[in-house]
Amino acid sequence: MMGYRTEAEVLGKNDLELLDEKVGKRGYMDDMRLLKTGKPLFNREEDFIDIDQNHIWLLTNKIPLFDDHGKVTGMIGIGRDITERKLAEEALRASSSN
Repeated sequence: MMGYRTEAEVLGKNDLELLDEKVGKRGYMDDMRLLKTGKPLFNREEDFIDIDQNHIWLLTNKIPLFDDHGKVTGMIGIGRDITERKLAEEALRASSSN
């Protein structure tokens, strides 16, 4: 979805290394907040430009992982491509304004 071709291109890298500065910083700060507070992030619509310069929209969810003592030990992040939906919404708005 982000335009990377192999798993090796993304393994061990964070959002700051994979995305443009604005989007990377936003994702990184979200991650750090979740790891510190344990509060999940649900249904955030995020847009970015992939490495091939395509405009992409994701619906993002990030959920903390806890150990047996309630300490946050990691997280799971899921991004669902909603680009087609966002383009359809934009087309609908454009057609209703005419």
